[in-house]
Amino acid sequence: MRESPARSPRLMLLRNAVSLTATASTSTRRSDGGGGGRLSLTSLLLVVVVVASTVLVTPASAQTQCPDYIDDSCEDWSNAGTWPNNQVPGDGDEVEISKCILLDASTANLGGVIIRPAGSLIFEPGTGTKLKLRTKYIRVEGLLRIGSEQCRYEGKATIELTGNQGEHSDPEFGQKYIGVASGGQLELHGERKMPWVKLDQTLDTPDTLEAPYFDSKKSPIGEYWRDGFIAVVINPDNGVVRASAHFNVGSTSKYWFERDEERLVSFMEWVPAGHVVMIASQKRALSPDFNMTNVFDAVEKAIYCKVGRSRLRNLQPGEVWVAIAVKEQPWRTRERVGRDVDTGGYRHASLDLMMPWLNVAFYVSASNHYTYGWFQKSRMLAGPYDDLAPVLGTTGDVQSWRHGDPVLITSTDFDWHQAEMAVLERCDVPQRNITCTNTQLRLKGVLNYQHYGEVSQGVDMRAEIAVMSRNIVVTSSDVLPTCVGENSQEMECDYADVDYAFGGQIKILNGFGSAHIEGVSLEKMGQLHVDNDAYPIYFDMANDTTGKAYVKDNVIHESYRRCLVLRATHSLLIENNVAYDIVGHCFLLLEGGEKNNIFRGNLVAGTKVLESADATFEKREVSAFFITNPLTTVVNNVAAGGDAKGFTYAFPPQPLGESRNLGLMEEGEAKRTAFTAFDNNVAHSNYYSGVDLVKSMEDYGISLRWNTGYNFKADPKNVSSPDVQCVMRLNTLYKNSFENIIARGGWFVFDRFSMSDSSRSILMYIAGGSIQNSYLTNSIILGESDNIGKPQEYWNGTHMIYYNRSIPIRWDITYPIQGLVLVDGPAYIQNTFFNNFPPNPEYTSGAIGFIRGNKWFSSTLTAVTGAVFGFDDGPDTGNRVYDGHEGIPGFYNRTGDVQAMFRDPDGSVTGYPNSQVVKPFPFTTTDDCYYRDNWMMSVCPHRYGKVNVYPKLYSDRAITKPFMTRDDIPEAPFDGDWSSSADFPVILGTDYSYIVHFTEFIPYEIWLTGRGFEKDLPVRVGVCIPTDATISLYTYVPNWKPTTESWNQVNSVAELDAATIPESYYWDQDKGIIFFKLMNEDERSADEMDQCPLGKCPRVRLRVESGDRNNADCTSRAYPAYTRSAPSGLAVSALTETALPATASEPGESRGAHASYPFEDLEFSDGMGYLSWSEWTECTASCDGGVQSRERMCDDTQGCVGASAETRSCNTHACPRIVGNYTEWSEWTTCSASCDG
Repeated sequence: MRESPARSPRLMLLRNAVSLTATASTSTRRSDGGGGGRLSLTSLLLVVVVVASTVLVTPASAQTQCPDYIDDSCEDWSNAGTWPNNQVPGDGDEVEISKCILLDASTANLGGVIIRPAGSLIFEPGTGTKLKLRTKYIRVEGLLRIGSEQCRYEGKATIELTGNQGEHSDPEFGQKYIGVASGGQLELHGERKMPWVKLDQTLDTPDTLEAPYFDSKKSPIGEYWRDGFIAVVINPDNGVVRASAHFNVGSTSKYWFERDEERLVSFMEWVPAGHVVMIASQKRALSPDFNMTNVFDAVEKAIYCKVGRSRLRNLQPGEVWVAIAVKEQPWRTRERVGRDVDTGGYRHASLDLMMPWLNVAFYVSASNHYTYGWFQKSRMLAGPYDDLAPVLGTTGDVQSWRHGDPVLITSTDFDWHQAEMAVLERCDVPQRNITCTNTQLRLKGVLNYQHYGEVSQGVDMRAEIAVMSRNIVVTSSDVLPTCVGENSQEMECDYADVDYAFGGQIKILNGFGSAHIEGVSLEKMGQLHVDNDAYPIYFDMANDTTGKAYVKDNVIHESYRRCLVLRATHSLLIENNVAYDIVGHCFLLLEGGEKNNIFRGNLVAGTKVLESADATFEKREVSAFFITNPLTTVVNNVAAGGDAKGFTYAFPPQPLGESRNLGLMEEGEAKRTAFTAFDNNVAHSNYYSGVDLVKSMEDYGISLRWNTGYNFKADPKNVSSPDVQCVMRLNTLYKNSFENIIARGGWFVFDRFSMSDSSRSILMYIAGGSIQNSYLTNSIILGESDNIGKPQEYWNGTHMIYYNRSIPIRWDITYPIQGLVLVDGPAYIQNTFFNNFPPNPEYTSGAIGFIRGNKWFSSTLTAVTGAVFGFDDGPDTGNRVYDGHEGIPGFYNRTGDVQAMFRDPDGSVTGYPNSQVVKPFPFTTTDDCYYRDNWMMSVCPHRYGKVNVYPKLYSDRAITKPFMTRDDIPEAPFDGDWSSSADFPVILGTDYSYIVHFTEFIPYEIWLTGRGFEKDLPVRVGVCIPTDATISLYTYVPNWKPTTESWNQVNSVAELDAATIPESYYWDQDKGIIFFKLMNEDERSADEMDQCPLGKCPRVRLRVESGDRNNADCTSRAYPAYTRSAPSGLAVSALTETALPATASEPGESRGAHASYPFEDLEFSDGMGYLSWSEWTECTASCDGGVQSRERMCDDTQGCVGASAETRSCNTHACPRIVGNYTEWSEWTTCSASCDG
């Protein structure tokens, strides 16, 4: 660390001619300094005004003598002569600054600070400096500075925002704020610390210690649930437990109280000198009915050697108390009272005593939940110092972390509440011969949960560990005892585990001069239910921030509302921040117009739901990162658990609110724009989803629609421009309860993802209104990993079930485990490794499956190729594929369920190339298929398509429903709970044929569409119509045939089967059936992935112009006349069941993300340099040489090396020359002058 004197010499940069004026009302300030600065006659505030002629300038030289920001003209805050009335501002004063002031002493509790454009308030630098500024607000029109980029602040600085709601309000900033107005400069530069790293080994709980000296969990006193105290006495010289006991002095029974009061007094008197005594409260510690003086005196004599010193005397009902002492060594005594902590109603206190010279450590804690009086947990532990504070390896350089720093260790299980706070122990202990490398650390205190520290088969599930202290602190005090607002909102605070919800805020407005916030801890910030939006950091309509702002290397802890919010703010770098215990979204782009912002290397844990009117927006959807604009860079971030989701992308049709009319995004542009970057991110321990890509934002902060409409285009403003991919790479997702990622494409390409331990690892939908398909490539999916988490206890209604690992859905142990979940599609899965889907008596599992309770229709083109499995397929080893049916927990027989299917072009799943996995129903299978019992699916050698039947009129389709028969098995029709159109799976080719019937009546207008059809594989489909019908036909694909007369009518189904004209039909008027031959004339290319080649699906429109439409089920008319035998002699042989052994034991380096090291070689870079080049613009000329240009954005605050824009020549060929004759002369123009020529 750089050495600095307590007061560094000031650089003489500017000399200001200073004039001082004072503004006061009708009375002078009290000369004795008391009275809070209030005027005695009018109760008006004294305003201190300091005026200067010039604003301070900060040098930007890289070779800087520190500090580089103090001018000789700066005057000391503590000097009475600095102020116009020769008095340092006191309690309640509002201070107005218009010259350079050096804050060299902590302030009184001020009423407010206004820094005018010519003013500066600079915290004095120096390693040993400790300064606190307490005020209700700070309005920054000039400069507020703590350190600089080149000269980080090295002392300790605190800004404490005080006051309750309504004490001061500003129309621009609201209440309790640091507000950066137009021209204002906010420069906060704390010391540099590695923000977070990953564990490089598993961190176990003390329960794994082989021989602790004492553990209350293994002692009879750990079983006591009664009121009072537990205590244990240990000889620190040898670790021998001398005594342990429980004392029920919280009892309301006179007998029990007097008995245990006497026992406790005797016990405390008996404790031998030099022995360690640990004491913890239990439930109701103190009896409300009897005098506790003897108890207090006895405890205090034992731990302090005298009475009257203990905080135990002031213990309130519901609070917890712990103490550790060495008898007759009162300087070692420690005690703590646990009041409310992060979670509402939950109280906790813990202490430790480290004695490395004796190789012994002690720990005691007590917790309770006063809302639920039965909840009480105390813990006492003693053991070898080396074992209780082991040396731990990490993935990064933690030399900047110090003994005593608090650290956060994230959960690596499904429950994010397993995140724990601990404190760093000394790393160099000569007495024990303990030293640490620059990547090692030691923790003191007892952890309650295991924190995994391994990369399991290519999935990096190592816990993150973050240092939570910074030497600059912005915090809040004097907050309300309950939430602000109506009773319902107070209940919300209880639900969100927030006891105090009126914190401070930093708000930056349009026109600001600078806002560089780094190395700062923001604690107890944000406000619930106030008139102005108030968040820890809020850039409000700040526009382009390039070169003016960044937010990095900060800690945001215990936020009452969000972390950082951007509204109409662009090009901001948000990097290496740590956030924990947050109400609502953490990082939020508010209105959807925020472009080119960069989120890199941020860690968020503990986002909590907000029960409010905008429940869909911030209750189920609460996210660590809520992104509303695709032009956002999101790389190297971690969403380490919360009540809902990790990363959510939800775009409005166009920007909302005040951003709507700023020209930021056109209507629909966002959903046609591929994401700038979403790479190397991690999401784990979120209750719902790790990544959510299925929503769009419809209303401002209110409603999210379950449809994205993603349709990525080369020119997002041009719907007709070519399709482009949206590629997301190297992301790691695990232990997200309901799904690791859910996506509704768009041409998404999920490349090299690593996913593990979720009820569903990835769900792949197709976006409504989009014909683009999604891909999963080169990835890893594990059902269950070596990261077993906390073993599950589950009450099944009759008895407790103990399971050997944690499960995703803690309240339903029968919930199925699925890896890849297919929905509608088509979707394409390529070169992906699957492992660890073992059989289980409680729940089913399968590497590949389908969404359960499906109302959508599976595409016949969805395909899995290059699949690799790490296990043998079989009922005792695991399922490559699994899809249950109604009667199996979690499965159903909805219309989408019964037609689930996918293709296996290369046989990597089934062992049979060009096979199809289908549901085992007669309508979809033949004798050439085989049923795989452990999959509950059939494998068939056929090629499948879909026939979509759509009654055009809502009045028709709301009542009458189509169903279909296959002509070789008419006794097994296919029907469903259709809500709109109906999709029927059909076997392509002429070997099978089908007839469509209706349940109630024949609709007036019917559209038939063939999806997934191939050239030379037509399908004959009949439709029931009235025997006395008048009809009209129309189609435009494959060819345009607008009238019935333009169609080719044939005389039999045999002629129809032989016809080569797609627009052919046969009408059997006696039976009341019209037959069509659906065929595709275009060849599907090798890379064609659409439902139909070239996007052309054969379509027929049939109108029943007249006739009796009531006889809609023509089964009895059609059969046996059109019954046909099952074909024989297929070109593809019938399939039989085959063994499917494991194909690889490991995924290999080319699949998955593997280890992620976002800070492995971090040197606190200000940016990653230039981002990718934009596309080349259109050429400026069509011939004779034009110019194209492109540009790239620099995300480094120190600038980037190289050009930000470049051009190239284009269309250099000569324009054609047209040779010809002149035309006739034009008429002469009017003369330019009336005279003189």
